[in-house]
Amino acid sequence: MPLPLRTLLPRDFNPVLTGESGQCAIRMVAGLLCACYMLALPHSWSNLSQTMHRVAPAAAYALFGYVWAWVTHYRLGTLKGRILVALTIDQCLVASYMHFGQEPALPWAWAMPFANIGSGLRFGPHYSTIGAIVGTVAGAVAFGTSPYWRSVPFVSMGLLALNAILPIYVTKLAAHVWAEKRESEKRAAEMEKAAKTDFLTSALNRAGFEAELANSLGVDADRQPLAVMLLDLDGFKSINDTAGHAAGDEVLRRAAQRVRSLIRKQDVIARLGGDEFGLVIRGAVDRARVAKLSAMIQSALSHITVPDHPTLRIGVSIGYQLVNDDRPIAAATVLAAADAMMYAAKRAPCRRQLPPTAGRQTPHPSERATIG
Repeated sequence: MPLPLRTLLPRDFNPVLTGESGQCAIRMVAGLLCACYMLALPHSWSNLSQTMHRVAPAAAYALFGYVWAWVTHYRLGTLKGRILVALTIDQCLVASYMHFGQEPALPWAWAMPFANIGSGLRFGPHYSTIGAIVGTVAGAVAFGTSPYWRSVPFVSMGLLALNAILPIYVTKLAAHVWAEKRESEKRAAEMEKAAKTDFLTSALNRAGFEAELANSLGVDADRQPLAVMLLDLDGFKSINDTAGHAAGDEVLRRAAQRVRSLIRKQDVIARLGGDEFGLVIRGAVDRARVAKLSAMIQSALSHITVPDHPTLRIGVSIGYQLVNDDRPIAAATVLAAADAMMYAAKRAPCRRQLPPTAGRQTPHPSERATIG
């Protein structure tokens, strides 16, 4: 918008197509264009009185847009009240333009349904219905009191029908399309979530876990320190073989619940398959904190019991890898390091050493940490 005109408008005026300010901008531009159009017609200056009658409604429409920009700026009245008043004035001024403009105004016959469609799309389909009623009544008065429009009754009736039907149809159709789109997006999101969720434990599955980890380690990620932990349940096969798969499934569910209770909402838990789980612990993570969490997990899981089989218990082997380097690192690299530590823990469950940190030099295998 040119600077001189912009300085005459409210400071918060934003002439985008959505919202009340957008409507005001369209009114000002459309009113000025319609006035210029009438003035540019052949012989418009030969009958100045008639031309002024044709230009006046267009100029009034532009002025209305400017005044209404200030009304919206000061939030006069309620939003619903402003919409209804503006909608009524819209229809009456456009009908007046058609009344005085007569045949030269025909190229602008789209303005009445256009205004109603805009209101319906911005603020709700019911405003299109109200606008269509107001516009049809205003148009009927304008056409019925004009000798020209009475001389072309079929054109007049066609324009009235257009204004009555088109806005309602378009906004209802748009509302239906948007509702279907939202429903489709909701179904897609639910399917995507289901594809990344383990149905037994409601934790993420391997695909979801790897996606979360890749996002956390990517180039564009907020590179906060994190720890990746892999957990493998010890003794789980004995539970399946002795108590049955249903008991094994219940143990997995309870294990996931207990581990979830020990981590925060921003952390990630996943069942990677079988009796293996993965965690992503975000934030200020160091070796001491991971070791403490590992001990808490071991204690929590050791208290899980199997009905009718009091001697059956599970343990857990844990491997982990810290990531506190700003440089990007592949998720596969971190998982491979944590996986190696976890299996080292299974081989030597009583050995406890500190792990390396991802992004730094990895120590010799004999120095790798295990927590068991």
